[in-house]
Order: sequence, then C-alpha cells, then structure tokens
Amino acid sequence: APTVVAANPAAATPAPNPATATAVPTAPAPLDQAPALKIPPSFNCKFAATRAEKLICGDDELASLDRELNRAYKQLDRTAGPLRQQIAAEQRGWRIGQRDACGDAACVADAMRQRIIVLDSQRASLGSDQTE
Repeated sequence: APTVVAANPAAATPAPNPATATAVPTAPAPLDQAPALKIPPSFNCKFAATRAEKLICGDDELASLDRELNRAYKQLDRTAGPLRQQIAAEQRGWRIGQRDACGDAACVADAMRQRIIVLDSQRASLGSDQTE
C-alpha cells in the first residue's frame, strides 16, 4: 500500500497579505496627555509652564531645537569661566523676553535658531580669546 504523508495544516494556511490586511484602529491619546515625542526636549514636559514650553513639548522640531539650544548653552557655559553668571542672566533674559514672548511655533523656532547661532558664536569668540 502506498505511504500517505499527512499534510501539515499550518503549511496549508497562506500567510496574511500585508497589503490587504485591515489595520486595527488605536484609541487616540487622551486630550490631557500629549502624544509621545520622538525627540524629547531638554526639560521635563510635566513642568512646562509657558506657552513656548508647551509648544516645544508638543512638536518634534521644536523639541529637537530645544536640545540643540541646550547643547550650545552647555558648551558656552563650560568655556565661560568668570562670565558664567552674565551668560546665565542673558539666557534667562532671552528666554523670558524673546522665546516666551512668542505666540506660535514658528516664532519659537526662529527665536531658538537665532539664539543657537549667538551662543555658538560667543563660544567661538571665548575660545579664540583663550588661545591668544
């Protein structure tokens, strides 16, 4: 008698086609909870108080700019020596008078981009002063 090989039922089931598969809907995030950012800002968004901080916490581009601004400030702070307090005061003044005065994300982004340039140029200037 011929030998009958039992078919593997799992092998007979075709794999699902991703092009025709239906997506399972996910529930939207609650209104009081911002969606998770791919790039978190340099500060804890739980403590965001100003409109600018809340905009930064809700936007990946602004969060990325905030991290870049934080990098520029920390690098300047490391090279500032006796000017550290003055630079910290300038940063607070910029944050309150310019960034936090913004009413929309485009203004916040422009303010941060300009501040990064200023901080980097101040650091370069201090670096060249120290090597002369």
